[in-house]
Amino acid sequence: MSDPIVTVIALPTFTRNVRTLKKKYRNLLEDLQPIIDQLENGETPGDQIPDIGYPVFKVRIRNTDIQKEKVVDIGSFITLKPHPQFYF
Repeated sequence: MSDPIVTVIALPTFTRNVRTLKKKYRNLLEDLQPIIDQLENGETPGDQIPDIGYPVFKVRIRNTDIQKEKVVDIGSFITLKPHPQFYF
């Protein structure tokens, strides 16, 4: 695998939310990995939130632990800063 185009940084709040939710949803880390891979490849998945002043995206992640088509909200806002980094 080649070097990522951008750096993905998980903020403490995001990490705490994931730690709590992965106790209930065992496949959460596997569900997050495709989003992280997309971000590292320079893609911007999700819906852009307007009128913030800089690009912010809301990303919904499919929860494979739930039978119905539901998503897990783990505070997954992605902020694009001037530097090539993504913050969860």
